[in-house]
Amino acid sequence: MIPFVKTFYENNKSSKIYDALNENKYSLQFMIENCPKKIVWYTHLYNSECTNTIINNYNKIKNSINIFQTTNLDLCKIIYENRDKINIKHLIYNPYSIDYIEKYILEKSYFFNKKNIDSDTRDIIFNHNAYKIFEKYEKKIIWEAFEDEYFTQDYLKNPDAFPFIERNFYKLGSYHIYQNPLAIKWCETYLYKVDFYYLYKNENVIDFFFEKIDNIFYNKYNIDNLNWSFLLLNENVVKFLLNNNFMYKSNNKLDNFEYIYNEVNKIPKRMFEYYKDDIKIIEEDRIDVSKEIFDKYVIFKYCNKKLRNELSFKKIKFEIDDGEISGLDFLTKLVETDNECFNSLLQSEIALPLIEKKYKDKLNYNIFRNNGIFIR
Repeated sequence: MIPFVKTFYENNKSSKIYDALNENKYSLQFMIENCPKKIVWYTHLYNSECTNTIINNYNKIKNSINIFQTTNLDLCKIIYENRDKINIKHLIYNPYSIDYIEKYILEKSYFFNKKNIDSDTRDIIFNHNAYKIFEKYEKKIIWEAFEDEYFTQDYLKNPDAFPFIERNFYKLGSYHIYQNPLAIKWCETYLYKVDFYYLYKNENVIDFFFEKIDNIFYNKYNIDNLNWSFLLLNENVVKFLLNNNFMYKSNNKLDNFEYIYNEVNKIPKRMFEYYKDDIKIIEEDRIDVSKEIFDKYVIFKYCNKKLRNELSFKKIKFEIDDGEISGLDFLTKLVETDNECFNSLLQSEIALPLIEKKYKDKLNYNIFRNNGIFIR
């Protein structure tokens, strides 16, 4: 339990306060001590912060079947050790049981079958180690089963599954792929495919926008043009700014687009000047253009369109001199000049000490329920 939980509880009289507390990953012990009858145990079973508390209060969980859906590895291990006493369908979520349930999944899952399906097997997608089955039986997969993006998003963010995801990008076709921690290098290579809205959520997105050379961070992009209100929703971005300095350069060249520019430079200037304003012209007159040149132009045009429409959401409204700058100073300028950035920072757990110290007069404790310290 953190002091913020108590502060929130004391400053709110709404009947919805217990919903908020149940969704907060640090509030379980506080609720046990102050309002035990209001606990919804199901919401805490996925929370690694609650392991010992849950084990010590197991007898208080009314519907204990929910415990089989936990992603808490300590609980998963105990469950697997007692697998002989448990219905196999309740082991679907357990990463330790993947070999044990393999045959059951192959025979009953709609990922591999269209008949005689057990609907419970659909949830194999929530098992961290499900990629082992998908990789092993890749040729047997019914790809339509992956079409529900909301349902499959956690699987697509799993770094262990990325080799499988990379091989089957076009079959999966989900924007959530860009949130996979291992997708950064892939995104740099296939930049024209990237949806930046989802990339901003990637836990390794700092590696995309900054490069570390001789222990100094350099901004690879013109970071003035990034949507910082989105980026500050990413806890790792806030952590980076709070703990590092970097070499700031305004109007920095987009290094990741360099290969595009090099390819475009190979196109005769006369042709490029003629076609640069309207892609329809080059499409209509394609007969006079080689496929190689046409493809290069399309890529160039598409990349720049993506850059304008998705990377350049807005510009920050202050000037910074080129040179070394503290990430904290940069963050301070962001939140003091842009209300959206401040609201985003409110949702960062790591920034709470800074917020309470520096911006306490702006705090609205009703933001607590949507704060980043909530499970969802």
